[in-house]
Amino acid sequence: MKTVKFRVRNPIKWLAPLISTVYLIGVVFLCIQNFKFLLILTAGSRFLFLLVLAPAVAPLFLLLWLLSPARQVRMGEGRFVLAWGDDVLDQITYPEIAHMRITGIGQQLDIFDRAGVQRLHIEPLKGYYSNKSAEILDFMRTQLPHLENKVEKKKGQNNYVERYVDFPPQQNQGPQQPQPQPGWQQPHQQGGWQQPQPQTGWQQPQGQPGWQQSSQQPTYQQPQGQSGLR
Repeated sequence: MKTVKFRVRNPIKWLAPLISTVYLIGVVFLCIQNFKFLLILTAGSRFLFLLVLAPAVAPLFLLLWLLSPARQVRMGEGRFVLAWGDDVLDQITYPEIAHMRITGIGQQLDIFDRAGVQRLHIEPLKGYYSNKSAEILDFMRTQLPHLENKVEKKKGQNNYVERYVDFPPQQNQGPQQPQPQPGWQQPHQQGGWQQPQPQTGWQQPQGQPGWQQSSQQPTYQQPQGQSGLR
């Protein structure tokens, strides 16, 4: 069992930009209102001004991080589970997995089943969590037979690699023979080489053997009562 923990983008995609915009407007407004005080405090130094402004901007990053839901992926025992703490959000069994894709500059992970339906979509936060999709895919490559294709792409000044992995349908594992009776095993009642019972083809009849002469009247005995020489 392997567990990968990370944070994903907020499902409400417009929420983070809205909060960031409102927060930065508020910081700029406070700086304008207290510009003279800040100018005296920093003595006109830009470095000191940025140093004073940093504590005001830092809570914004903490707020955005808290708005990103925590997720974890548990892989093992033939199942791929996406969970939020102890709550299972979605899952798929190994035999159902047909394709896994890592695409885009954000390295989002998509999982498709045999019918071509997208079952799971994982989009980790950029930065520290960007390599989580690759970590998940690398582990699944050790669990199932696969075919992989990599494509290098470029967006602006950023280079990234998209990965396409296909998982063929799983065949019967190993040379195990069917149960409860293997195909090579002879029947328990009567094998193909066993001679029939209770009487075999070469056994002579028990009542009177074919080679035994009659004990009542031999064929070479002359008739009684009259001799052939008379």
